[in-house]
Amino acid sequence: MTIKTLRQNNSIDITANLFLFTLYITILSFVAAYLGNKTQAYIIKYDLDKKYGFLKVSNEWEVLFSGRVLDWKDRIGQNLELIQVDAVIGSSEGDILYCGILQKFTLDKVLGLDKLYLYPTYRRFLKNDFVAPEEKKAANSKNKNIAQKGVDSRYYNMPGDYLILSYKDVKSINVTYYFSKEK
Repeated sequence: MTIKTLRQNNSIDITANLFLFTLYITILSFVAAYLGNKTQAYIIKYDLDKKYGFLKVSNEWEVLFSGRVLDWKDRIGQNLELIQVDAVIGSSEGDILYCGILQKFTLDKVLGLDKLYLYPTYRRFLKNDFVAPEEKKAANSKNKNIAQKGVDSRYYNMPGDYLILSYKDVKSINVTYYFSKEK
């Protein structure tokens, strides 16, 4: 069927009502976007993506770095304050441990982790991982946080606004979550 045949058969002519058609498509697009955002928020709020795989709305890195991997029932009345990342990266001089507060992260084209942005950041070499007797108490403290790294002489402060780690160079990652009480 050609356009000429359709017009002869008194079919609907979109060009006559182009404004109404454009308005219809625009409203439909906004309603679809609104409902999609509300549905995603509902799925995340009630962890439906963890229960039902077909409702997956984010990848494993977004779940890990947002704190959604945790069971929040144990954390009622607390806010996720910051996320500390410890990453081991290999070098010609030996493995280096980088510790810092996660500021942001990026994903690559296949939704794998691409880069980690850390600040403030400390590093230390693991090859001479000797703990001096006076530092043993500090090193053995539970959940040593980033603020204590400046006290430990094995760590070196990394100046700059961000330290950007490429995930392809990372051998392992440790993630620590720090919470504060709601006000």
